[in-house]
Amino acid sequence: MNKGIYIIDKNINENENIISTDMFFSDNSDPIEKIEDFFKNETRENIFIISRPKSLRSKEYFFKAARNHNKNLFYLNTISPGFDSYFLALKGINLENRSYDFENIYLALQDQLRDIKYYALFSSLDYLEENNILGNIKKKVSLLNKNYYIISCDNKGIFYTCKVIKNADRASKYFLKFIKDNLKMNFNFNIGIEYKNDRIRIESEEYLRSNLQWANLYRKSLNPIKGLELAVTITKHD
Repeated sequence: MNKGIYIIDKNINENENIISTDMFFSDNSDPIEKIEDFFKNETRENIFIISRPKSLRSKEYFFKAARNHNKNLFYLNTISPGFDSYFLALKGINLENRSYDFENIYLALQDQLRDIKYYALFSSLDYLEENNILGNIKKKVSLLNKNYYIISCDNKGIFYTCKVIKNADRASKYFLKFIKDNLKMNFNFNIGIEYKNDRIRIESEEYLRSNLQWANLYRKSLNPIKGLELAVTITKHD
């Protein structure tokens, strides 16, 4: 069977069948020519775009290039800024290896997308406010303690508050315990960890490995976003 290629937002590990959307959108140049060249030179016929929407126009560019070069294009919009696209690409490759056809892979990935959970720990909401993506998060003012926020997003990508933590010294530990307590123990999981610094990475890995031994852990250093300390993406794996 002709292999597919997966174009995603966050490529964690090298894989010949997974590439990053950064190759089209990494600078301020027009992506149209880059997209056209890619589709012209790509030998694989089945292409999955798994990404948060860059813009409505960029989606049109992909479909136009697919038509121009006789490619089968499967487009999925992810809802969180986490590992969604990478985990979906891994599942797609796994299903290819099990001889699924691409239409059924696409349907399976749509189902999987609905089950992905994203949680993040913020020490400040300034970035979300400044970029008008605060969603349904309610900012709380505290004169005595600095508030930390555990947030998630709904199936439309709208952020909301799960819990407010007032103990800054134990914020990441509270966050990790919250993750563990909200997982159903009858499934195996892929867990993607994004961390602000090595201290948080080590603390997170030690906690999750000792409490969730059945989980596959993936990790990536966070791009510097004001106030974002730690983020976790969770999905079931086969």
